[in-house]
Amino acid sequence: MKKTKIKIIFTLLLLSLFSCKKESSTGSDSSGGGIGGSFTALKGKIEDWSPTPDETEAIQFRIGQGTTIIASSSIDSNGNFFLENIGAPSRSSLWPYSVHPSLRLSNPVNVAFAELYVPSVYQNVVRTNRSPGGHDTPGDFAVLEYIYVDANVTITGTDTTIGENKTTYEIHQQAYKKGWNRIVYKVKSRSGNVFTYVITDVEPANGKWYLH
Repeated sequence: MKKTKIKIIFTLLLLSLFSCKKESSTGSDSSGGGIGGSFTALKGKIEDWSPTPDETEAIQFRIGQGTTIIASSSIDSNGNFFLENIGAPSRSSLWPYSVHPSLRLSNPVNVAFAELYVPSVYQNVVRTNRSPGGHDTPGDFAVLEYIYVDANVTITGTDTTIGENKTTYEIHQQAYKKGWNRIVYKVKSRSGNVFTYVITDVEPANGKWYLH
């Protein structure tokens, strides 16, 4: 499906180019699966958080870039947030998942994608171990978005994108559980303009929170 392909390319572009404000994590951010598996809650602490005067500070777990908000939480003056009761999206927000022909789904599933968003500063929140403004290096990872699946599913295979100045190999090793899961992009290797990413569902423990 073109929509899925474009989404993956856009996400990898964000991973390669973003320059963002550093934040810190309080540790485990899931009530249901540590740093892997499905979850129903996310929490963290945004370092160097500067409250916006006369604004209600909140963080949203929302479908795509639309207005469907699954959960929201206030952000206190120190940057702490706790998103609870992250439930299933409505049926109208789901669609059959279609992947690139080089990838394999263990079984058909319906999906939705979500992001963390702070309306008052018009920025997303991502979790990564990458230094602001740096270049992709092996060991870097980022959680830029989340996927809901209505059944357990595995995704395997390698997708290749050859651009004008960059070749990207995406090695898929996802084992999503029914519910919301992280989409984790890891940099496996880089040789000149050839990048290899592993896309998985398991987040390393050394992530920090960033505004992007």
